[in-house]
Amino acid sequence: MKNTQLLKHFNQFLDFYSLFGTRRYRLLFLLLVASLFSVKAQVLVQGPDVTGSPDSIFDNHVSSIISTGADSLLIAWFGGELEGDTDNVIYTKRSFDGGLTWVNRDTLFEGFGDTLYRDPHLFYWRDTLYIIYNRQVGEGGISRALDSRLEYSFSLDDGYTWSAPSAINPGGIPAGKNIRIVAPFNDPVEINNKVVFGVHWREVGNSSPHVSLLYLDFSADTSYLVGDLNVSYKIVEPALLKENGVLHLYLRNDQQYIQYSKSLDFGLSWSNPINTKLVCSYSLSSVKEIAADSILVVWNNHRVSRDYLSVGLCRSYDLSDLYWKRDIDYMKSSRGQVSYPASLIYNWDSIGVSYTDRIHIGLKPNGKLDLRGSIKYLGIRLSDRNDLADFTAANDTIARSFLINRIEPLDSAIRLASLNSGSF
Repeated sequence: MKNTQLLKHFNQFLDFYSLFGTRRYRLLFLLLVASLFSVKAQVLVQGPDVTGSPDSIFDNHVSSIISTGADSLLIAWFGGELEGDTDNVIYTKRSFDGGLTWVNRDTLFEGFGDTLYRDPHLFYWRDTLYIIYNRQVGEGGISRALDSRLEYSFSLDDGYTWSAPSAINPGGIPAGKNIRIVAPFNDPVEINNKVVFGVHWREVGNSSPHVSLLYLDFSADTSYLVGDLNVSYKIVEPALLKENGVLHLYLRNDQQYIQYSKSLDFGLSWSNPINTKLVCSYSLSSVKEIAADSILVVWNNHRVSRDYLSVGLCRSYDLSDLYWKRDIDYMKSSRGQVSYPASLIYNWDSIGVSYTDRIHIGLKPNGKLDLRGSIKYLGIRLSDRNDLADFTAANDTIARSFLINRIEPLDSAIRLASLNSGSF
């Protein structure tokens, strides 16, 4: 969301808030504001496959989604005949009705020969839209390919046109090591005017993953890795949040839980990862802060299976206080798996989730599953907070944060709700 839009609506809120002269009346006003919202999930939209025919015959994977305006969404993903094949390219599509329909498929980066593109992530930085991704030479996984590097591109018109790609060649790589960094799957934080992602990387020829922070300074066109979190089991695809001087990290791992670690020195060192209370198969989780002490999590809520996703809100950074959760059973795929969620908050009171829905069609020659994947989208409206008996707007930072995230009047969300086809 654009900073100018946020500032405009935040100032409007403060002006209106100041009309309530006493502390008592201001508290009543905040309670009224909070009553407009709820964490009782109602399905707004579950549109058709974003990818659609004929793309569904391919393996489409790893989506990233962002709001570019009222009811306007932009989604990016990569696809090809099989994941890691040299025909993999990055696509984008748009929705102008909150995810009911998707149009204008564009191919952002299309390789040639043995070059492919994968793992895109969209994010805004200083009113400019960026996309970061992996450019790979040779098929297979990133650590086994002939070559792989991070690149980024930016857009000044919300993704209609893009700059030429720029390579990311970070400093801070341990001496003598040839490493492959996987593009980030969750949003960055800002530290000292720099964009900071949690990323994982591997040495070529070594399957043991490491987790570090990737600092990007777009103004100076510089980047560097900070820290090295490495344990005896697999930790990959981190999500990163910032709370004043504390950094919080959420890890995909093979221990059957979302794991959590924190840093007090901007990522130079990390606490030993611990299991949160959220069970999770070995799969990616989407984690983002939507208000003070309110963390949105979308994850595969099962120790082994990827049959369905859950959406939840936690009050604590270690995810120990899950105060609302909805299991989205109608996303279950009896033919395969649902995974790799991406999420956003838009239109004041709505959650959007994009994800991969994969079908098992057989086995590859190497014995691994042969998959075909579509990118799907689900919209959830937050309404009716009365199922949270202990929620009050006395914590006005929550009320304010929802207002700050508002980009259009409330009637826009109501209009979006009226579009629900009920066909899910």
